[in-house]
Amino acid sequence: QLSYVLVVRALSHYNNGFTLAKEAQSQEEDARTKFVESTKELRLAAGILQYVASNILPKWKAPPDDKPPEVMPEVLESLSKSCLCMAQRVTIVLALMKGESVNKSLIAKLCLGLEAQYQAVSNSMSQLPNGTRDKAVSATLFDEPAAMQVISKALAYKYLAIDAHSKIETSANSESLSGTAAVCIGHAYTLLKRCQLEKGAKQLQAVLNAELAHTGSLYSEYQNDNQKVYFGTQPAIDDIEIPSKQFLPTAIEFEMPKVEVVSFASRSGCTDGTDGTSESVGGSALTQGSLKAPAGVDPKVFSALPDDIQRELISQYEEDKTSTSF
Repeated sequence: QLSYVLVVRALSHYNNGFTLAKEAQSQEEDARTKFVESTKELRLAAGILQYVASNILPKWKAPPDDKPPEVMPEVLESLSKSCLCMAQRVTIVLALMKGESVNKSLIAKLCLGLEAQYQAVSNSMSQLPNGTRDKAVSATLFDEPAAMQVISKALAYKYLAIDAHSKIETSANSESLSGTAAVCIGHAYTLLKRCQLEKGAKQLQAVLNAELAHTGSLYSEYQNDNQKVYFGTQPAIDDIEIPSKQFLPTAIEFEMPKVEVVSFASRSGCTDGTDGTSESVGGSALTQGSLKAPAGVDPKVFSALPDDIQRELISQYEEDKTSTSF
């Protein structure tokens, strides 16, 4: 029962995060604020799910053989990582809101980090016994991470192509850049065309269709430019220099609420300062003056992010550091 209650709470945070992200897409005025709030809700969900999987379920001494997916550690770990994947996707959208000024190599790094995290989701699910996989768990938990690995990798190559093509006119090495852009966009387009989705994945299919259309258009443009204008040699795809991947979101650590004996009132259990008290971790004092990349974040990636994402990462880092110091 305790596990069910906490999982429901985690899913409510996920739903809030998803709703905020959807609202942000249609409300330009408050879009950035809603996107930042969305990532926090998703990180809260991830923390609760990880807590149940790591701290509660292992104490269950004699679980039934036919236990539901909601109390399977592998499923909850996978869902926790999926929440962080969604937070990374929101972060990418936030970065892209900078428009043409955004560093395309940065977007490629974030997409490669997303690919690696979706691989981790798939690895968690692969630990389930075959019988459980076939009967108890929704196929979506297997299909979506596998598809998103391919889409994320394709997006990384697409933005590497855009980055190379955008530098052609100002570079003395225009032929090489044109060849690189052509081969990267071709690889991205090939990956997307090979991506197969289940019939019920309507939302993901819409994302895939939009990316296919845009990448296909760029493919025609870059190939035409290279063949008729720049005549650049196209390198082998394995010879393309790939930037280091970067994954930014981390789960907000969850703690079981402390119940007061008389009133039964309790804190929220979250160590991020969202328990209704006035004290919060990661406030303005953390971001006064020059913003510096927290430990584990590439300084170049950090400096290229919008200010609001930088502040959120600093706050996130301080929250994690505070929670692990106890």
